[in-house]
Amino acid sequence: MQKLAYPKQRISSYIILVITYSLYVVIFTMYHDRFGTGIASLATIPVIGASWYFGIKGGMLTAIFCVLSNTIIQILLGHSISDSFLGLFTIPTTVIGTFALIFVAFVVGRLSNVTRERREALLRLENYEKELQARMSFLEVLNEITKTALEARDLESTLTVLVENIAKLFEADDCFLALWDEVNEKPIPMAAHGSMKVVYPHLAFEAGEHTLAASLMKAGHPLAITDLQNSPY
Repeated sequence: MQKLAYPKQRISSYIILVITYSLYVVIFTMYHDRFGTGIASLATIPVIGASWYFGIKGGMLTAIFCVLSNTIIQILLGHSISDSFLGLFTIPTTVIGTFALIFVAFVVGRLSNVTRERREALLRLENYEKELQARMSFLEVLNEITKTALEARDLESTLTVLVENIAKLFEADDCFLALWDEVNEKPIPMAAHGSMKVVYPHLAFEAGEHTLAASLMKAGHPLAITDLQNSPY
């Protein structure tokens, strides 16, 4: 019901409206002679749908289309043109039905607007709470990193703590920490988290070797790599 009431794509609303309106026209055409004008009450279904998806204007427009289609269908079924058109304004049940459709369009359209505004407000509030919670979690991890790093006894354990918590902070699968040899312009691997945790600290790079760390130092800012296999870095 949630997906039906609030479709993600706008075109879905049009499709639903077209289907309900088409079904109404078909049913009215097939059973009008048997049940009379009473079957026109089924027009409330497409009117409710249009009012819900497109507001008061959409509902009223659909109501007008339903009334006009009723008149056209009656003419095609053999009723006289004058009787069909004058019936819209002279037959009490038809007049009441027309005003009833317009009233339904107004009520449902107004309800739709209020409900949609309330839903959007709740979604904004929910997103704000998620952002606030994520920010608090971020700050908690930062505090934990600082506390644990200060309690570490040596550089190796400090870097290990940092790389583990930084990976947790950014929800990364792998994380690497390295020192930079400015003389030889090469990284000195120190600690890692993830698939290369054991291997990375024992790697050795040649001076001037093309590495991600060298690319970072040369760029002077963070690098976003979308294709790891074909990266120029």
